[in-house]
Amino acid sequence: MSVLAATLRNARVQRSIPAMRTARRHLGETTMGPPALDFKANVKPAIEFFTKDPVSYTEFKQQCSSLRLYAFIAVNAGIVVSLFMDPPK
Repeated sequence: MSVLAATLRNARVQRSIPAMRTARRHLGETTMGPPALDFKANVKPAIEFFTKDPVSYTEFKQQCSSLRLYAFIAVNAGIVVSLFMDPPK
């Protein structure tokens, strides 16, 4: 391999590496805590949202994620009951 070919090859390889580094930004989106649709496992963190101060951001995020499941169900149940009690004309 000639010196020119090796230099061009290294230049192409080095250009692709920074793109690979920026593809993963480490934003903290790893899976922690119980699965999103596990109702029994999400009860405790949802109750702790109201009773316990979170120690870290990850604990706060888990409390919010667990509470979001029950808030979604409650809001949709409220809408259905409201439409059932007073249907549109």
